[in-house]
Amino acid sequence: MPTVRWFAGFLFWNVAAFLVFMTPHEIMRGDHVDGFMRPLLILSFIAWLVLHRALARNRPANTGHLLPWIRGFHFILWGESVMEAVIFTLLDFHETPANDPFFMAFWVVMAAWAIGGWAWIERRSRNRA
Repeated sequence: MPTVRWFAGFLFWNVAAFLVFMTPHEIMRGDHVDGFMRPLLILSFIAWLVLHRALARNRPANTGHLLPWIRGFHFILWGESVMEAVIFTLLDFHETPANDPFFMAFWVVMAAWAIGGWAWIERRSRNRA
């Protein structure tokens, strides 16, 4: 049963990460944003931090490097969110071919992390021991 609870917390942790990813997009689109987006961003980030700490403390033995690997995806997506929501809006790159090289680089980084991130985390944890 503790493993099921851990995976439920893991699911909510990913939902909180999704909210942190999506909220800046809505904030930067100021034409239809209600006043709850900024508190939602803060609350979802706090939920992400609290759940991450709880998941790291109570990790079942069969999860291995799952938490740091998924956290890497969260950070990559959040970096993309900041770029798209803030930088692209300030430079007015939306709906233009000027953002195509960025998205190609973004998908290369995502693929590199998906393919080599687990091995990198494993090698790093062996070097610490």
